[in-house]
Amino acid sequence: MRLSETATGRPQIVISESVDYDSFEQHALAFVERHDMTILQKIDCADERMWIVEYRGQQLCISWDGWLCELTVMAWGETPDDTVRALYEED
Repeated sequence: MRLSETATGRPQIVISESVDYDSFEQHALAFVERHDMTILQKIDCADERMWIVEYRGQQLCISWDGWLCELTVMAWGETPDDTVRALYEED
């Protein structure tokens, strides 16, 4: 696991670099359970999977896409970037 930046410069946590479409749910669910998150929405497309989750009153996006094949977590909506950094430090 490592802290990196999205293409727009926002912080993101790379949970794993070896996830595929089929293993997304297993890896994402383990992360959600470890951090006592609530799944709000699941979005599945042919080449991308996303879960919008709630963590301490803030929304985050756990995602995977077929381009990079990484499982990542980033702030969603109005969630401050510091939430992602704090989550990384917690883990």
